[in-house]
Amino acid sequence: MTTKTQHWTSLGYFRPLFDYTAQQGFDCSGMLTLLGLQESDLKNSDLRIAHEHIAPLFKLARATTNDDNVGLHAGQEMKIQHVGILGLLALTCSRAKEAFDLHTRYQSLVGNGLDTRFHVEGGLTCMELSIPPGLPHPSRQEYEYHLGGWFQLKDQVVGAEHKACRVELPYGRPANDDEQTALFGVSPSYGHDVARIYFDSTYNELDLTTPDPQLKQILELQARKRLQELQGEQADTDPQLAEVKQLIANKLAWGAPSLEEIAEEMQVSRRTLQRQLDKRESSFKDLLDQVRKDLACKYIETPDLALLDVAFMLGFSEQSSFARAFKRWFGEAPGVYRRSLTPDS
Repeated sequence: MTTKTQHWTSLGYFRPLFDYTAQQGFDCSGMLTLLGLQESDLKNSDLRIAHEHIAPLFKLARATTNDDNVGLHAGQEMKIQHVGILGLLALTCSRAKEAFDLHTRYQSLVGNGLDTRFHVEGGLTCMELSIPPGLPHPSRQEYEYHLGGWFQLKDQVVGAEHKACRVELPYGRPANDDEQTALFGVSPSYGHDVARIYFDSTYNELDLTTPDPQLKQILELQARKRLQELQGEQADTDPQLAEVKQLIANKLAWGAPSLEEIAEEMQVSRRTLQRQLDKRESSFKDLLDQVRKDLACKYIETPDLALLDVAFMLGFSEQSSFARAFKRWFGEAPGVYRRSLTPDS
């Protein structure tokens, strides 16, 4: 018997929709009630919105604001923090292609109801948005929220001067698409099977805008703290095991490293490193698990880190995988554990 996949998107990603509605002077309480939430829940970016609630949410937002382009307008309120550490790391990339690859790899940290892929087609760089099998196509408002948000983030990372050269959209032309044309920089064509945005072939190699110095300092301090903590915990262990653990920690934010990758860093063969670990009655799998557990214990105590971000920093591409591992390590779910650290007074 197969288990049906539960599709969702993080509440943090939809925060701009609520912010835009409030900025226009409208009450968001009906939208929150639809999702079974309270206003205070908007501060919890880890909350998940089930996919079946998204279409009704945008329909209600359209009715509440009486704005026929509410998705487009709300999407343009998107900021880096709304996509968590995925957005922050994009700012550290030196080329556009690095940011695209990172987005493709870790988009599931934000949600799994939309699949974004980048590829080269006919000499052009193409961003394609598709829907997982079995899910209904989003409304125009939903599509334009995603696209408006993506272009807003693109402007923050790559620069607003770089416009699309062709846009294909999977819905009918609105009565007036002047704002859509202004956003994309080109008149879109409508009625396609999926959404595709095409850029010049040189787009992949664009140098990204200078990273925010304050953000860079925060990320560097965070990295140094992680290494110092790990070094302190391992001071009395075997030096080679300590080296392997530190190399694992260095690579975790880009995904769980393999034995081969660590061996290459140590300039030994995979077999040699495996034999050395065997002599110490250890294994690469156990060391990886131990490093993740040690760091999870530290990160969970930092309230400013969303659980999605913690999962990413530990090399998990799915929050559910992190949650299962955390429960195995500490006997309870990460959210429950975190709440127990700051009990109500």
